[in-house]
Amino acid sequence: MGANSGDAFPHTCAGNVTIDAGSTLSLSISAMTAAVTVGGNLNLNGTLTLSPLVGGDIVVGGNWTEGSSSTFNANSRAVFLNGNGTQTISRTSGTNSFPYLLLGKSAGSVALSNDVTVSSVLTFQSGNTANITTGANSLIISDNNVNAIVRTDAGHVIGNLNRRCGVAGNYFFPVGTGNGYTPVSLNYSSIDQQQNVVVNSTDGDHPDITNYGLSADKYVSRYWNITRIGAGNFLVDATFTYLPVDLVGGATEGNIKAAKYDAPNWTLPTTTTGTNSFTATGLTSFSDFTGGETPPDYTITTTGNAIVITDDSGNGGRSYRQRRCGRHIRFDAQYRANLFH
Repeated sequence: MGANSGDAFPHTCAGNVTIDAGSTLSLSISAMTAAVTVGGNLNLNGTLTLSPLVGGDIVVGGNWTEGSSSTFNANSRAVFLNGNGTQTISRTSGTNSFPYLLLGKSAGSVALSNDVTVSSVLTFQSGNTANITTGANSLIISDNNVNAIVRTDAGHVIGNLNRRCGVAGNYFFPVGTGNGYTPVSLNYSSIDQQQNVVVNSTDGDHPDITNYGLSADKYVSRYWNITRIGAGNFLVDATFTYLPVDLVGGATEGNIKAAKYDAPNWTLPTTTTGTNSFTATGLTSFSDFTGGETPPDYTITTTGNAIVITDDSGNGGRSYRQRRCGRHIRFDAQYRANLFH
């Protein structure tokens, strides 16, 4: 393409484009500086070669489907997805790979049928409203540049977002669910070798929330899983942003503390808070994370004529027995369980 009608002439097909096995569609022999637009599906069973020149990209409004023996030579050019429906990215076997993938959809979504790798930059363009749904698969960002994901307005990853992290700096993970956008940022102060990190967000209580060590009544009804793939040491601050509706029991965002789950144990990292967010500082490992308020040390209740003081601190302690002395109530300490009478 480009040889007969000019290298700068934009080509458009309103319907589907199919490149059969053994066939080649090339934008590089007479290198184009204008994009090719496919309004329908792109079915690639042969070879598709984009232009090596700026502007020689491809825009697809339908599904991107690759056969097992297909070849996609991107030449560092971009694939734009702009259809209004659900667009599926798939390959019969293996992984789809794009150097630049850009979403500029005013409706619909993008669904991954297998792992998809973006080797340079993933961009959620201005005006985009679409999310990427991975299912059990992963969207993999293989460049360790902290700017390898650009999000101008809206759009996030529902499922597994896998980023290559390898330098000190702040790596942004625009993840969420169908209920909303709940991103994670990993701000590395040090990292001694490259490693892939997978992040996802889940609606609802953590399965082991009853043992997490913070308030049973006031907490964040959401949790995040962070998994490191690869060895190496690091020091990172992890910031988790939740939805306002995730706060349970009238919890106050400024009182939320981080809780970290390494089955079967919970730990409570040092925490700072922000607007609908909390940051677990000084982490040297990853696992599940959620948040909640610090429980009170003691709860005082009355049962009939008895006053009961319950130790909620988890530190053990003394029991107190009520005694009447005229018009006063006196408590005598007794070493017993964590229930004070």
